[in-house]
This record gives sequence, C-alpha cells and structure tokens, in this order.
Amino acid sequence: MRHRIGEPDKLKSPKKRSDSFASSLNGEQMSVPSGIADMFRKKILKGELTSGNRIIESRWCKELRVGQPSVREALLLLESQGLVQRIPNLGTFVTELSIKDVSNLYQIRGELEGLAAELAARKAQKEDIAELRQLIENMKSDLSKHGTWGYFKNDLKFHERIWVLSGNQHLAALLEKIVVPLLAFSFMRVERDPDELIQSIDLHTPIVDAIAAADPKNARQVLQHTVRLFLDRDLLVIFQQ
Repeated sequence: MRHRIGEPDKLKSPKKRSDSFASSLNGEQMSVPSGIADMFRKKILKGELTSGNRIIESRWCKELRVGQPSVREALLLLESQGLVQRIPNLGTFVTELSIKDVSNLYQIRGELEGLAAELAARKAQKEDIAELRQLIENMKSDLSKHGTWGYFKNDLKFHERIWVLSGNQHLAALLEKIVVPLLAFSFMRVERDPDELIQSIDLHTPIVDAIAAADPKNARQVLQHTVRLFLDRDLLVIFQQ
C-alpha cells in the first residue's frame, strides 16, 4: 500500500455549519466517534475523499464542531477497517492501493469470503435468504434512483450480511478490513455504465441460490468464482484507462 507524501492537500476547506455533528445524531444508536467514522466511510466509498488524501483532524473538528478525541477515535476505527493509514509525523491518509495490492487482496478475499459463504449455507434460515434477495432488488432500484453509489452501498450490505451469517465474527472483521478498501478503490478507479452494473448485480443471485440450497461446497465455489470475475473486470478496466 502506498501513500502520497509532499502533495498539496486536495480537500477543499469544509463549509461552516451552524449545528454540531453530535446534535445530528439525535435518535441514532451510535456514539459520536462511530458517527464520524461512518461519515468518513461514506465519503471515501463515494469518492469524495480519494486515495492519498490527507485527513486533517483539526479541520474536521472545526467543521463538525466536535472535540479532537472524537475525530481521532473515528480515524482509529477507520484504520482498523483498512480505509485509512496513520503515518507517523505525517498524518492520516486515505488508503491508496497499487495494482499488486488489489490483486493480492482479491486473492485473500476469495478464500475468506468463500469460507463465509460455506458457513452461511449451513446456518441461513428462510428469512436470511429473503433478506439477501431483497438486497439484490435494492441494488437494482437504488442504481436507478441514485446511480453507482446506490449500487455500491447495497452491494456492501449484501456481502456484510453473508459475513454475519457465517457466525464467525473474526472472519467478518477480517473481511471488512479487506473488502471495504477494495470497494472504495473500485468506486474511485473503475467507471462503469448501468448495463455493466446490472450484469454485476445478476452475479449475486447464484450466490444466494447456493446458500438457500444449503450446499456449502457449491456456495464457496460460486462466491469464489464471482470474486475472480470482479478482479478480472476491475483490472481490465484499469489497464484500459
């Protein structure tokens, strides 16, 4: 993984806001640091904060009207998810992946997420299958309403649900640290038209079918095959740019 050193900060100065970030969380079941981490996560996944961007704590404290400990705790959470890197004496940067990083992470993802699908096929109930199928429908509807971001946010929810269904929280944590940066990379670096995204959505249905059939071996194989297709697609587009 690489980071850009010595480049000027690419972020525009945040606009001032009258309300504190903490007040905007009223009614939501999350702490202020978790809320800030969620905000940064969305900005990274949507490409509003791009690879190599420096996140300046003092700037965001002022923007969000929160204390520095809250921002720092949020960044530590993002670091544990692989979305940012804290470089001693330099600051915190949005994780930047090389082509080799992407290839290596996809290889690991295939093995670990294949295991998650295998375990999920042994545990999933009818309501879990229904939820996975609904998330596929959400990918389609939100793609139509909100564009690429609508697809990506539901795609992440779909895969996160499989990780949870595995029943192995350590496996889920490992996959989050691997997959979320890959999705951010894909969102920022790989441009796709709606028809291509529809094809990607359709690839999720065989995964659900295998899990619904309670066929652990096939569920692993189908998900691993899908991950390989995603890798080949991303690398092809990047090399054509």
